[in-house]
Amino acid sequence: MPSLPIELLNAIVDQVPPDELYNFRAASKLFNDIATPRIFRCIGVTNTLISAKAFGNVVKCQNIMEHVREVRYVENEDDSALVYNDEDVLQSLCSTFSYLDQIPALDTLTVVFEPLGHFIVRGSSETPRLDHQTAILTAIAGPSCPPKKLNLRTLTLNNLIPVIEDIHKSSSFFALFQRVTVLRLTILPELDIEGDSLFSSDYFWRKTTRDVVGLPALASNLTSLALCSRVDVGPVLFFLNLTYPCLTSLTLQSIIFNPVVGTRDFIRRHCRTLTDLELVRCKISMDGNTPPKLWAEVWDSFAEELGALVHLRVELEMNPAHALRYARQVGGMFLCYDDDQKANAGGDSEALERLREVVAVRRHSLGAV
Repeated sequence: MPSLPIELLNAIVDQVPPDELYNFRAASKLFNDIATPRIFRCIGVTNTLISAKAFGNVVKCQNIMEHVREVRYVENEDDSALVYNDEDVLQSLCSTFSYLDQIPALDTLTVVFEPLGHFIVRGSSETPRLDHQTAILTAIAGPSCPPKKLNLRTLTLNNLIPVIEDIHKSSSFFALFQRVTVLRLTILPELDIEGDSLFSSDYFWRKTTRDVVGLPALASNLTSLALCSRVDVGPVLFFLNLTYPCLTSLTLQSIIFNPVVGTRDFIRRHCRTLTDLELVRCKISMDGNTPPKLWAEVWDSFAEELGALVHLRVELEMNPAHALRYARQVGGMFLCYDDDQKANAGGDSEALERLREVVAVRRHSLGAV
């Protein structure tokens, strides 16, 4: 077997199922050398002590660390109650995350915090979750001497609690995004400290999120952007002055379309580069002094102007009777009213189908998958 060309050996290893690579690696030194880069290219870690310690062992092993390209931290909801009360787990995770900048080829980082099934109230029993999340982010991107130099190209931060802590205001946090080309952010909703109906997550969107997406270095590098929320996000996020010359993929979830936010025009500004567009539960605001644009107008303008678009996904929020396409802001929240949904339902649906047909024809003509 050692006499086989290295290209053939690599082809053989490529056919081995990932869960069998460890046994394959143990077969010989040659197979160890071939399989090791594949096994440790992506390191997965979760919020258990066993996983945290194994993660630490990988980072401390020079022969393995040099092969790591991606780190994926995904919290396990079943273990979350234990983690928030287990200092050993958090200390082990933070200790290892603080060494991420020592992984020479690391270019992809995914951090998925627990997706809470309810709104968070400051000063409640959820405070340990906030402390835990802040500790992890500080370990990854906190100030240090010398400063950390993470050269990330793909960064995913999911289920961020929208409370601005010191880490969110630090230059080292914003340095995370300097070279990023693919960025995915998901922000959780939060009730204010009194627990009434106002969402204090607005300030997080208005300050931290806007500062991140407005970074000049990010603007010049970004090719893919996903901004996601579980509640409607309105005039706290502004696209008016944002342009990403290389943007090819855009995902927006629960982002309101209105002239103040500038969502529609932001998409249209990228008509020459945007090939993939995903809109999930987005609505048009019916507020304002001028008549709002209707979805039919938006879809028709996209069909005419987005000449590079080959992939389109539109997911509408549904109630038992019809799709929810429009919203009005009341007391800081966006609420849907049946009259708004019914008024233009037919025209909106027809225009969306026309846009989908235009995109499908273009994709077929270009042979895109």
